[in-house]
Amino acid sequence: MIKTSWLSTLKDGQKISNTFALDVGAVTVDDAFLTSLLTAFNATGATEPRAKYLAMLKTVDTLDEIRVSQVPNPATPHEPVLRRSVFPAIAGTESVTTDDAPAEATATLTLQTGLTSKRYRGRMFVPPPRRQASMDRENWLVGGSWEAAVKAWRDWLIRLCVGSATRYSTGVFSGVNLGVYSRVADAAGDAGIQPCLGVRYNAKIHWLRSRAV
Repeated sequence: MIKTSWLSTLKDGQKISNTFALDVGAVTVDDAFLTSLLTAFNATGATEPRAKYLAMLKTVDTLDEIRVSQVPNPATPHEPVLRRSVFPAIAGTESVTTDDAPAEATATLTLQTGLTSKRYRGRMFVPPPRRQASMDRENWLVGGSWEAAVKAWRDWLIRLCVGSATRYSTGVFSGVNLGVYSRVADAAGDAGIQPCLGVRYNAKIHWLRSRAV
């Protein structure tokens, strides 16, 4: 299993991180495999994941690092694991640079598995829009450019879901599944990761206090 982290810096210096798990099945996780994952994540095409992520960041924000690493075995937590990174150090592509709303306010994506257990419920707090014009009372404005970018990122994540109609059929992404990892379940001897069947965009405004400057 692989943990993937996308690390960015907002205009005001606030650091943000988006992390998700990938189930690699029987694939041998070695340096070559991690390098191939990073190459695919960091590809520059408009339909590639990096472009989707950059569209959620303003041109005054920076994507600093994309990191992939093995998840430690709970039974041997001090055993070394492989970790590799690329450092794009590239600005976002959201051209609306208005910055008049808190960075704590953002939207979430729900990572949906086939189990109802709290252990296997995942969510992602996406990069914040930081503009009041994107807010519609308690929700994010429908049809705005930022919402479109978030949904495009969601749609890319869906391509990694089991059973997805848009799932990758070739390349390194075809051999991995987006999942929700539970350290508690893993330590208890249960399945540590459950595959995602879908990803849902939540329009309600959520507040993440850790993003306060």
